[in-house]
Amino acid sequence: LLLVFCVLYSYLYYGNFSDGLLAWVIGLALSYSFSLIKNPQFPEEVVTVTKRFSPFLGWVVALSFFGLQSDNSFLRLASSIPLVFSMILTLYSQKMYSRMYFNFGFILRGEVKYLKEIREYITKNVSTGLIELTESTFSQENLCIMKESEWHTSQFKEKGRPAWGGEMNENGYSTFAGVLHGSFTQLEQMRMHISDTYLLDGLVKSFKTTYSKERLYVVKEQE
Repeated sequence: LLLVFCVLYSYLYYGNFSDGLLAWVIGLALSYSFSLIKNPQFPEEVVTVTKRFSPFLGWVVALSFFGLQSDNSFLRLASSIPLVFSMILTLYSQKMYSRMYFNFGFILRGEVKYLKEIREYITKNVSTGLIELTESTFSQENLCIMKESEWHTSQFKEKGRPAWGGEMNENGYSTFAGVLHGSFTQLEQMRMHISDTYLLDGLVKSFKTTYSKERLYVVKEQE
């Protein structure tokens, strides 16, 4: 629809297709840019809202392009209003998004001494009161993060939540997992610090994370 509109408008108003194709390419890029970005770190709820907003932004930019190309001063002014409004809305949404609170599940696999350092770093951040640690555990087994909606549709609903004590093999590898609750900005700072300090340098073997507005649980992978 965007292609047909842009090409027809460009042909009828300017007598060529080049302006229409350019407006279509710009609008199409904005319409699908958020959908093409595959970042597993972003919360699923935020990604869904962003994907729904991006086609609207693509249309606004395409229409504003034609308006700004017009010789009519009133049309240029009218076309700039929705463009400015969309930019303000985008910046406002990003600001609100950074302040939103999420549950953040993490699973780290590596040498115990480095996992202990990470636990101390997390504990230090939790002590500030800006982040809450709802649960954490060490285990020799593989662990995974489960959302509450998945929890109630699985066998755990009948069995109840599995519980086990922390196990650490001081001479080998272990798994450290937990769930944090806090603002996206604070949680991202922690995630980036752990990733840059330990994962990129190869001090931990893997670092998996999950964001969600739902409650998260740490469970054994085999269950």
